[in-house]
Amino acid sequence: MAKHSGCTVASVDLNIEGSWLVLKMTDDGRGIDEEQIAEGTGLGSMRQRAQRLGGKFEVSSRNGGGTRVNLKVPLDQGIRL
Repeated sequence: MAKHSGCTVASVDLNIEGSWLVLKMTDDGRGIDEEQIAEGTGLGSMRQRAQRLGGKFEVSSRNGGGTRVNLKVPLDQGIRL
């Protein structure tokens, strides 16, 4: 995150919520433009991997206003912690 976003503050929160593994990452960097969120910078493949595990991958960003990434996958899909 810090390498690509140019942020000064980043946070990573990893929790188990019931039977779900939930990862939330945020930064105050330069943001990602709409085209990159759709398919670029590896985000499309991350979304596909989450879907194959029965989960959800979401990215929200504003150009110049930071980025938020949320991943939620069920623990019963062979994920090992």
